[in-house]
Amino acid sequence: MQPTQSPIRTATLSILAMIAFAANSVLCRVALKETDIDAASFTVIRLVSGAIVLAAICFFRDMQAKPTQFGDWPSALSLFAYAAAFSFAYVSLPTGTGALLLFGAVQLTMIVAGLLSGERLNLPQWAGLAIAISGLVLLLMPGIDSPPFACHAHGYLRYCLGFIQSSSQRKGRPNQGHCR
Repeated sequence: MQPTQSPIRTATLSILAMIAFAANSVLCRVALKETDIDAASFTVIRLVSGAIVLAAICFFRDMQAKPTQFGDWPSALSLFAYAAAFSFAYVSLPTGTGALLLFGAVQLTMIVAGLLSGERLNLPQWAGLAIAISGLVLLLMPGIDSPPFACHAHGYLRYCLGFIQSSSQRKGRPNQGHCR
């Protein structure tokens, strides 16, 4: 059983994660819009460098660790699909729309994966989800700056469904994606 964290610590870590997530989006957009790198090369460099750093962290946390001990191919392919979809989308979507779709896709994936694994939302969580969905509906209303929905949104939906399928296939297996 894990010790309970204070609400202030949880809120602080959540805020820091959201700031890092937003900074990542801004840096990716700047890299793709302001330099000559293409989305495919950017995705490969981003994932390979992330894998190297993660392998180093795992190695130094557990000197006995072997790279094959952690993770699995469905998770790796899901991460690649996510990174590639958003790298290509950053080139054509407005900043606000891209951020909303990015955060929405991640949140939807986490909520649905949690529901499929047996978690249940309470009333405030359902209310928050309803507010978030209404914001997405508002964005997609005619006259609002919205993405070319037929071109991009179906890709995000397919990504989310693929990730959920991958998560549900791993249900009952220990999580192998973290350093021990």
